[in-house]
Amino acid sequence: MNIKNGKLIYKLNETIYNLIINYQFESDIWYSVVVNINNRNRFIEAFIYKRNTNDESAANSIPSSKLRQLWTAKLDI
Repeated sequence: MNIKNGKLIYKLNETIYNLIINYQFESDIWYSVVVNINNRNRFIEAFIYKRNTNDESAANSIPSSKLRQLWTAKLDI
């Protein structure tokens, strides 16, 4: 898996899948990427999350570990 030029690129069984990311990443921000492959229903889902704060300098003192979902996509395989 790679994120390049506004795409999440994922290779599965020699097939390359591209998911367009319509989110502008900021530097020095922690992000989480989750990719779910649903083989039974034949689709890939992807999600991008970040810490649930607008002020990253205060991220260590936020009272919850809950993440904020920024982007999601689904692609049939």
